[in-house]
Amino acid sequence: MRRLSLFFRVDFCPLSVSIVEYLLDAGHVVCVQGGAWRALDIRDDDLLVIGPGESPPVVCDHEIVPGGAAVTDTGRSLLELDLVEDANGLSARCGLRSDGHRYLLASRPCPGPAERPLGVAVLRETLLDTCVDALIDLSRNVPVDECPVLPDGGGSRFAEFVAAELNARATADRVRALAGVREYFRCADVLVDGDAAGDEGVLEYQIPDEYVDEFGARQLEWLALSLQMLLNSRKGAVYGHLLSLSE
Repeated sequence: MRRLSLFFRVDFCPLSVSIVEYLLDAGHVVCVQGGAWRALDIRDDDLLVIGPGESPPVVCDHEIVPGGAAVTDTGRSLLELDLVEDANGLSARCGLRSDGHRYLLASRPCPGPAERPLGVAVLRETLLDTCVDALIDLSRNVPVDECPVLPDGGGSRFAEFVAAELNARATADRVRALAGVREYFRCADVLVDGDAAGDEGVLEYQIPDEYVDEFGARQLEWLALSLQMLLNSRKGAVYGHLLSLSE
């Protein structure tokens, strides 16, 4: 297998970290942008961190870019990782754009029933596996002109996925910090500034209409009861709930 030099231009997020860690473990050279990467405890001479707007200090074989984003043409071939939604549901795709041609290197459907929203962890794993499949083909010098043409159409959901992943990570970090310094905490502490939330009151959450239509009143009531039971397992407060659904 050939050792690749790659310029990684996907925003810093848990998926990005997983892909970069795989590339380094596989012996490839990876160049990334942004100070967030310097905070990671990755000690590997093959990881090159540069500032915004700087050019890679090595000649890169490919650039890994997010799907659906406007990317400045640098003359390098682009490995585009995307999360696409079409009539069959969500799927992860990894395509190569080179010399005016577009090739589909790898594609995987996102597992799970179509009638239920997929979790961030499932989407991350599918995107990671798809990217790995494509990179293995490139390192093995698979003739790309024998690959199918990268299809047009389908709405890109990649940016939405990254935003959801970052939001989930920030919420988890906030919950972890609160749990470490208090015997109990409230939902309001997670959703708003802790100083702004009083010791008593009502936390109101508007359930999006699409979830009301998908799950129905019974499933939402079970969700509310489960959350109430979980919250009441902490000794510092007593919680109740009121679920109101418009007819």
